[in-house]
Amino acid sequence: MKIRACMMAAALLLMPATAHAGWWDWFDQLSGPGPFRSSAPYWTEFRIASLHRNPTAIASDEALASDDADTLRWFLTLRYVSLSNEAQSGQTRVRLTPADFAVMYRLASFVDVGAGVSILTFSGGGFETFSRVSLLAPKVTVTPLGFLHPDDPRKRAALRAIKVYADLTWAGRLSAADFQNAVPPFSDNTALRRAGVKIDFAALGYAIFHK
Repeated sequence: MKIRACMMAAALLLMPATAHAGWWDWFDQLSGPGPFRSSAPYWTEFRIASLHRNPTAIASDEALASDDADTLRWFLTLRYVSLSNEAQSGQTRVRLTPADFAVMYRLASFVDVGAGVSILTFSGGGFETFSRVSLLAPKVTVTPLGFLHPDDPRKRAALRAIKVYADLTWAGRLSAADFQNAVPPFSDNTALRRAGVKIDFAALGYAIFHK
């Protein structure tokens, strides 16, 4: 109970009140119309399917919700992010909304690695919305307390609720022409670099509500 209360308190403390969240901000950067920024209320990630699991007594849906370290081996994740270049006066505001699908492999109880595809959608004033499919690789997630393994499954899930992640999305070549020259001239082979701290709300919810 104490662990669940502490995790809930941590979630409330880490949740930014505005889009500028100080140390909570992570590097969501893309050259050209960027850099882009996101903050916790504007993204989410889910484990949506178990592709291969170790033989345990836990069902797949419960393992996905709790991020069970003993059961999950290969699994599929979906992440939706909303990013903005936070345009200054006189600049064009560009919003980038990646939808990421990745196949992850549990390398250890506290490390997941994987790759997938990212559907990048650009929208804003002065140009038509457009999308492109990009390579998402590598994608790494570290669960700092994942090496701990208490007997209570709710405590295990609570310890897995805080994660550190880093990944690259290879957007390919972008230029001002892609934005109908609504942004300053540029041409670059660009990579969207993302890294930071996140709360696994599925694992946290399991820790709080599962009976």
